[in-house]
Amino acid sequence: MTHDVVIIGGGLAGCEAAATLLGNGIRNMVLIEQHPSIIKDQSWKTFGATVCAFQLETCVARALDGVTFRTSDVDAGTVLSQSSKPIPCFVLDSLRVYEAYQRRLRSILRTSETVISIEPRGRTYRVVTDKRAYSTRLIVDASGYDSVTDRLLFRTSPGPRAYYTCYGRRYSGCRGDLLRGAYFDFDSPFKLAGSWAYPVDAETVEIGVARFSNSRELEDPHAADELERLLGKYKRLPTYNQVFSDSNPANSSLPIKGHIPLLPRLRIRRDGVYYVGDTKGAVPWTGYGVENALQSGRAAAEAIAHGTKYDYFVAPPAKGMAVLAHLWRCGTEQYRKNPLGLAMLENDEAERFFRGNIDLRFLLRVAWITRKLGVDMLEYVPPSLMLAALLNLPPGRRHYDIFRTTG
Repeated sequence: MTHDVVIIGGGLAGCEAAATLLGNGIRNMVLIEQHPSIIKDQSWKTFGATVCAFQLETCVARALDGVTFRTSDVDAGTVLSQSSKPIPCFVLDSLRVYEAYQRRLRSILRTSETVISIEPRGRTYRVVTDKRAYSTRLIVDASGYDSVTDRLLFRTSPGPRAYYTCYGRRYSGCRGDLLRGAYFDFDSPFKLAGSWAYPVDAETVEIGVARFSNSRELEDPHAADELERLLGKYKRLPTYNQVFSDSNPANSSLPIKGHIPLLPRLRIRRDGVYYVGDTKGAVPWTGYGVENALQSGRAAAEAIAHGTKYDYFVAPPAKGMAVLAHLWRCGTEQYRKNPLGLAMLENDEAERFFRGNIDLRFLLRVAWITRKLGVDMLEYVPPSLMLAALLNLPPGRRHYDIFRTTG
């Protein structure tokens, strides 16, 4: 079967790419999904601009008043400081989102098919699944961070990796009405990360913890036990403990787990292959991937439809690596002051932070703010890494030594 486009992966990015192509009159395509259905229940928080840009108003489950940054001492059960930003954000009902995509994409959707080989044939590719074979000129790779095209077509081997690891639960029977915004806690046991909490509805709250490491922590059952223990500690923090006081742990949902490898590359270009979503780890290092999935899926489809240029940026970008590196080197007390600097940003700057839009101007702005708090962030950034940030170059491999030496 010959198609103009073959899309591999029925996640958010793949679905948006397919929907945008259909909207541009391209119908001779196929969307391959290895699972029986594209519908899945995920944890999605996003901002008003994204809701409007992608017409997701009917998929909003809960509107939140804003974002609260907090620095906490989890072991002592105390909040050291906090600052709120009135940034309107929303909790999306992912089931409604995917059901809408499934209705629009039914004619091109091929579920329960696994891609087993991809072969170049002159100017086309032969994509073979466990059920049939497709011939196409263009591939949209929405297969996730373990890229199918890189593995099967280009035979590339993974380079050095640091992992963004998250672990969370949804609890029912909570006093979710007490939480009217999203909370982000930073604490010294979690270098570069902390916990988040937000109300899904009036009786359901999600709380989770995240960190950066040099291994897939959650594959170690002892690491999962440790994260579960830390979840219990976060539940006892002020504000949270009121929400969870009446909850029944037995009613909590299964844990949410995730690994995202962070690869030191700035952009990827392949002839006839468009990467979208979190393929190759392209999620902003803040862990905020909804915008990346939707925007990259739409941008790739528009480039295909109109023959325009498409650059796919992987994460963390060079500037994001600079932020990671200097935060990792901060001591405990200095580290705890960094969230205060983020909380002092203007609302549009804070929103850019959550979207992962970290450029050199943003980095210097945070450095200037935190210096007033007694933290010279630039002291911890190697000159070579700052130069890479300035010139839009990918970080060198040696910059990943910070993950290997600290674990």
